[in-house]
Amino acid sequence: IAALGAAALLALWAAARLAGLAGVPLPPAPSFAPLAARASALVRRARALPPVPRGALLGLATGLLPCGWLYAFVLTAAGTGAALDGALVMALFWLGGLPALVAAGAGLGAGLRRLGAHAPILGAALVAVVALASVAGRAAMLRSHHAAPAATTAATDAHARH
Repeated sequence: IAALGAAALLALWAAARLAGLAGVPLPPAPSFAPLAARASALVRRARALPPVPRGALLGLATGLLPCGWLYAFVLTAAGTGAALDGALVMALFWLGGLPALVAAGAGLGAGLRRLGAHAPILGAALVAVVALASVAGRAAMLRSHHAAPAATTAATDAHARH
Protein backbone atom coordinates (compact mmCIF):
# COMPACT_ATOMS: atom_id res chain seq x y z
CA ILE A 1 0.00 0.00 0.00
CA ALA A 2 2.91 2.36 0.78
CA ALA A 3 4.41 1.77 -2.69
CA LEU A 4 1.04 2.38 -4.29
CA GLY A 5 0.69 5.58 -2.26
CA ALA A 6 4.18 6.73 -3.26
CA ALA A 7 3.45 6.13 -6.92
CA ALA A 8 0.12 7.94 -6.64
CA LEU A 9 1.81 10.93 -4.98
CA LEU A 10 4.42 11.05 -7.74
CA ALA A 11 1.66 10.95 -10.35
CA LEU A 12 -0.13 13.81 -8.57
CA TRP A 13 3.11 15.81 -8.38
CA ALA A 14 3.73 15.27 -12.10
CA ALA A 15 0.17 16.28 -12.95
CA ALA A 16 0.45 19.43 -10.83
CA ARG A 17 3.84 20.25 -12.38
CA LEU A 18 2.52 19.79 -15.92
CA ALA A 19 -0.57 21.86 -15.08
CA GLY A 20 1.62 24.63 -13.66
CA LEU A 21 3.84 24.58 -16.74
CA ALA A 22 0.71 24.86 -18.89
CA GLY A 23 -0.27 28.03 -17.02
CA VAL A 24 -2.97 26.57 -14.77
CA PRO A 25 -2.99 28.60 -11.54
CA LEU A 26 -2.11 26.40 -8.57
CA PRO A 27 -1.77 27.12 -4.86
CA PRO A 28 1.83 27.75 -3.76
CA ALA A 29 3.91 24.72 -2.83
CA PRO A 30 4.69 24.23 0.85
CA SER A 31 8.02 25.52 2.12
CA PHE A 32 10.55 22.95 3.25
CA ALA A 33 12.68 25.57 5.01
CA PRO A 34 11.65 24.41 8.53
CA LEU A 35 12.67 20.82 7.72
CA ALA A 36 15.97 21.98 6.26
CA ALA A 37 16.65 24.04 9.40
CA ARG A 38 15.98 21.01 11.61
CA ALA A 39 18.28 18.84 9.51
CA SER A 40 21.05 21.45 9.74
CA ALA A 41 20.66 21.60 13.52
CA LEU A 42 20.95 17.80 13.74
CA VAL A 43 24.09 17.81 11.60
CA ARG A 44 25.68 20.47 13.81
CA ARG A 45 24.91 18.40 16.93
CA ALA A 46 26.17 15.21 15.28
CA ARG A 47 29.66 16.60 14.70
CA ALA A 48 30.44 16.32 18.42
CA LEU A 49 29.32 12.68 18.71
CA PRO A 50 31.40 9.48 18.37
CA PRO A 51 31.23 7.75 14.95
CA VAL A 52 28.40 5.23 15.56
CA PRO A 53 25.90 7.62 17.19
CA ARG A 54 26.91 10.30 14.66
CA GLY A 55 26.15 7.91 11.77
CA ALA A 56 22.80 6.95 13.31
CA LEU A 57 21.80 10.58 13.85
CA LEU A 58 22.86 11.59 10.35
CA GLY A 59 20.96 8.64 8.88
CA LEU A 60 17.83 9.75 10.71
CA ALA A 61 18.40 13.36 9.65
CA THR A 62 18.48 12.24 6.00
CA GLY A 63 14.73 11.72 6.25
CA LEU A 64 14.34 15.45 6.89
CA LEU A 65 15.92 16.46 3.58
CA PRO A 66 13.43 18.18 1.25
CA CYS A 67 13.76 15.60 -1.51
CA GLY A 68 10.69 14.16 -3.17
CA TRP A 69 12.66 11.29 -4.67
CA LEU A 70 13.99 10.33 -1.25
CA TYR A 71 10.47 10.33 0.20
CA ALA A 72 9.19 8.25 -2.73
CA PHE A 73 11.92 5.65 -2.26
CA VAL A 74 11.46 5.55 1.52
CA LEU A 75 7.75 4.88 0.98
CA THR A 76 8.57 2.28 -1.67
CA ALA A 77 11.05 0.63 0.71
CA ALA A 78 8.38 0.56 3.42
CA GLY A 79 5.97 -0.90 0.88
CA THR A 80 8.13 -3.98 0.42
CA GLY A 81 7.07 -5.17 3.87
CA ALA A 82 10.49 -6.67 4.62
CA ALA A 83 13.53 -5.04 6.21
CA LEU A 84 16.05 -6.58 3.80
CA ASP A 85 13.96 -5.77 0.74
CA GLY A 86 13.50 -2.21 2.01
CA ALA A 87 17.24 -1.91 2.61
CA LEU A 88 17.84 -3.17 -0.95
CA VAL A 89 15.47 -0.52 -2.36
CA MET A 90 17.33 2.20 -0.46
CA ALA A 91 20.73 0.82 -1.53
CA LEU A 92 19.59 0.83 -5.15
CA PHE A 93 18.33 4.38 -4.72
CA TRP A 94 21.77 5.37 -3.43
CA LEU A 95 23.57 3.49 -6.20
CA GLY A 96 21.33 5.05 -8.84
CA GLY A 97 21.36 8.49 -7.27
CA LEU A 98 25.11 8.80 -6.84
CA PRO A 99 25.97 8.54 -10.56
CA ALA A 100 23.06 10.84 -11.39
CA LEU A 101 24.35 13.49 -8.98
CA VAL A 102 27.91 13.12 -10.27
CA ALA A 103 26.69 13.37 -13.88
CA ALA A 104 24.65 16.46 -13.02
CA GLY A 105 27.70 18.06 -11.47
CA ALA A 106 29.87 17.07 -14.42
CA GLY A 107 27.81 18.76 -17.08
CA LEU A 108 24.38 17.27 -17.45
CA GLY A 109 23.07 20.75 -16.73
CA ALA A 110 24.55 21.96 -20.03
CA GLY A 111 22.63 19.28 -21.93
CA LEU A 112 19.43 20.16 -20.12
CA ARG A 113 19.95 23.83 -20.93
CA ARG A 114 19.92 22.87 -24.62
CA LEU A 115 16.46 21.41 -24.13
CA GLY A 116 15.42 24.83 -22.88
CA ALA A 117 11.80 25.17 -21.91
CA HIS A 118 11.13 21.53 -22.82
CA ALA A 119 13.30 20.11 -20.00
CA PRO A 120 10.76 20.66 -17.16
CA ILE A 121 7.94 19.29 -19.32
CA LEU A 122 9.97 16.23 -20.28
CA GLY A 123 11.00 15.64 -16.66
CA ALA A 124 7.45 15.89 -15.33
CA ALA A 125 6.13 13.68 -18.13
CA LEU A 126 8.76 11.02 -17.36
CA VAL A 127 7.84 11.10 -13.66
CA ALA A 128 4.17 10.71 -14.63
CA VAL A 129 4.91 7.71 -16.86
CA VAL A 130 7.02 5.99 -14.20
CA ALA A 131 4.45 6.73 -11.48
CA LEU A 132 1.51 5.48 -13.57
CA ALA A 133 3.44 2.34 -14.54
CA SER A 134 4.18 1.74 -10.86
CA VAL A 135 0.52 2.28 -9.91
CA ALA A 136 -0.57 -0.15 -12.63
CA GLY A 137 2.02 -2.73 -11.56
CA ARG A 138 1.08 -2.49 -7.89
CA ALA A 139 -2.63 -2.63 -8.70
CA ALA A 140 -2.08 -5.76 -10.81
CA MET A 141 -0.08 -7.30 -7.99
CA LEU A 142 -2.86 -6.55 -5.50
CA ARG A 143 -5.48 -8.00 -7.88
CA SER A 144 -3.48 -11.21 -8.37
CA HIS A 145 -2.88 -11.46 -4.62
CA HIS A 146 -6.61 -11.22 -3.92
CA ALA A 147 -7.51 -13.58 -6.79
CA ALA A 148 -5.14 -16.32 -5.60
CA PRO A 149 -7.08 -17.21 -2.41
CA ALA A 150 -10.34 -17.46 -4.41
CA ALA A 151 -8.70 -19.78 -6.95
CA THR A 152 -7.28 -21.91 -4.13
CA THR A 153 -10.69 -22.15 -2.48
CA ALA A 154 -12.35 -23.13 -5.77
CA ALA A 155 -9.72 -25.84 -6.35
CA THR A 156 -10.17 -27.14 -2.80
CA ASP A 157 -13.97 -27.22 -3.20
CA ALA A 158 -13.67 -29.07 -6.54
CA HIS A 159 -11.28 -31.60 -4.98
CA ALA A 160 -13.62 -32.14 -2.01
CA ARG A 161 -16.55 -32.97 -4.36
CA HIS A 162 -14.59 -35.77 -6.06
